[in-house]
Amino acid sequence: MLKNPKKEPKQVYKEYYQRNKEIKKTKRKERYAKQKEQEQLTAQKHYQANSIKVLLSLKEYTELNREKMKLWSDFCWTIQDCQESGFYDIIQIQKLEQLAGNLNRDYYQTAKSKSKSSWNSLNEKEQSKLIKYWAKEKARKEQELADKLEEQERAGEIHEKDQELAKFHEERGKIKCECWQCAKKKEVQGEIKKNLLNSDERKLEKEQCSECKQWVKEVDEENGVCGKCLRGFE
Repeated sequence: MLKNPKKEPKQVYKEYYQRNKEIKKTKRKERYAKQKEQEQLTAQKHYQANSIKVLLSLKEYTELNREKMKLWSDFCWTIQDCQESGFYDIIQIQKLEQLAGNLNRDYYQTAKSKSKSSWNSLNEKEQSKLIKYWAKEKARKEQELADKLEEQERAGEIHEKDQELAKFHEERGKIKCECWQCAKKKEVQGEIKKNLLNSDERKLEKEQCSECKQWVKEVDEENGVCGKCLRGFE
């Protein structure tokens, strides 16, 4: 009886994918839905936190009663103590961390208890404060986006100039180019040319031996050779 022929790895993977593609598709949809839900929850928390900050600022919180003012004052005094010690006292840093946590938790608990559950429950003053705040936030984000677009545009212009310069070099052979690369190359070429001229001047001051072809200070007038070659002949 013949055995089943061994399948290629590619075929095995294809069959496995076909069997499991629906499961993977369902899992992808679940991950996407969960991600969207998390993003909405984060955005909602961000909105609520900023709304609370506008409706009850930290300054207004400290003016509610002496207990709130004491939490804020202890936090500020501990910061001053840390600054005086140069933030090298770990005890003071731990105390600062504890006071910051107490202040943060009490502030949000107080702010949430005083905040309204819906827009219609806000009074005219609170609605006005929120409108002004979110208008400023929108203007700030639009300006931030505009700055990023302007930066990208500048980067694009620089890239285009570099491309034009490269094309100019390719087509014209870098003739009359004033870029720093060409300027540096011209400087190097100038030094090489200067050295060659100096070398030629030094050669002109010497005479060439007709036998060994070396440049020497003086050759024998009668034979036209240098002293070394003359001694060899002798």
